[in-house]
Amino acid sequence: MTQKEKGADGTTPQGIASNSILPADHSLVKPRGSTDNQRFIERKLGQYGLTREQAKKKLLDIFDELNVNKFKGELPGKPWLEIDLVDGARASFRNCGFRVSIYVSPFCEPERYRRTMLHEMCHWFDNSHGEAFQAKLKELAHGEPWLEDELKQCVKRTRKSF
Repeated sequence: MTQKEKGADGTTPQGIASNSILPADHSLVKPRGSTDNQRFIERKLGQYGLTREQAKKKLLDIFDELNVNKFKGELPGKPWLEIDLVDGARASFRNCGFRVSIYVSPFCEPERYRRTMLHEMCHWFDNSHGEAFQAKLKELAHGEPWLEDELKQCVKRTRKSF
C-alpha cells in the first residue's frame, strides 16, 4: 500500500492500522455490525471449520479452564466474549470491574486460542503490556513454548505506545 493510499494516521481507508496482522484481503472488511461484516466473519471462521458459536464455545471453555487452573478463579465469572474485527489485533480486553469483555478477531487461528486467551486474561492485572503484565504472563505461561515470542511482542507493543 502506498503512502497515498494510507490516511495521515497510517491507517487504511477502512481505519485498520497498516501494520496490522490482517491479511491482504482485509479490504473486504466492512464497518462493524454490518451484514457484510457478519458474513465475512462467518466465512473466515468457516475456513477453520468453525461456526461463530463453535468458536465462542471453544474460547469460553478455554477461559473457564484457565480461570480455574491458572488464575485460581481471580477473574469474574463468564466474560462478554465476541468474535469480531479488532483493529489491527488478534484480540482486545476490557476490564469493567465486575465483568470482562474479550473480543477475538476471526483472523485469530484456533490453534492460537489458548495463547490469546491467556494473554487477554492477564490484562485483568494490567491494561498495558508493561512490566506488571509481563510478570503475570511469565508466571502463568511458564513452560509454554510460545512464551518468549509473546514477551518479545509485548516489548514491541510497549515501545510503540510511547
